[in-house]
Amino acid sequence: MTVSTARRNAFAFSFVLPWRRVNSALDQAIRDETVAKRLSELGADLPAPRRRTPQALGQLVRTEIGKWVPLIEAAGVGGN
Repeated sequence: MTVSTARRNAFAFSFVLPWRRVNSALDQAIRDETVAKRLSELGADLPAPRRRTPQALGQLVRTEIGKWVPLIEAAGVGGN
């Protein structure tokens, strides 16, 4: 393992635990009927419990990147 790979892995790992806690807290909140009802009233599209996992989010992000990057590139839009 190279130094840069080790740094990337450590950097990525530093986000894993906090995000798992956030995911758990959000999932618990969404399971509350009052919270879920209010979020729905506000227009939130609440995923089914099986789609509220970190793995499901990762898949959604990969799908969205695959969908939007080609369109952004084709439009010639770029960041600084």
